[in-house]
Amino acid sequence: MTSNKKRKWGVAIATLFLFCIPVKGIQVSSEQYTHFYPSNEVELRWIHSVEKEEWKEFYRIHHHELLLYETAFKTFGAGVPSDGEVIPSDDGLVHFKMNQSFPELRLFVSDSIETTMFFSGQEVPIYKYVDDYVDIVIRVTYYPWWLIHT
Repeated sequence: MTSNKKRKWGVAIATLFLFCIPVKGIQVSSEQYTHFYPSNEVELRWIHSVEKEEWKEFYRIHHHELLLYETAFKTFGAGVPSDGEVIPSDDGLVHFKMNQSFPELRLFVSDSIETTMFFSGQEVPIYKYVDDYVDIVIRVTYYPWWLIHT
């Protein structure tokens, strides 16, 4: 085989290999919506149904699970953690350091609580993409590189 043919085969194999590299990220899915976000972190925000105040949860990928590492909320009420390390902040919210892993998250999305996600600064108002009171699943998964960049 000539040097030129070897080079072409090498380029073809390298290109094929690059297109097959899996990328770890976060998949959000429901019956109506499935999308992959090539991000290692996600911030969830919603309006608490009882307190009527914004609630934030911060997750990062840890191995193949979602690690809740921080929460932030304005007031204590139903479902609010009361133990844990308080993180100083000046945004008017109480921030708690957390350390809980989840293989997946299941939430109900509603227009009234405005479930919104943030991936690397990209705002995704998930409540606008699905019907009211739909169950969504958030999990860590892998996608081929070429599917993400098309």
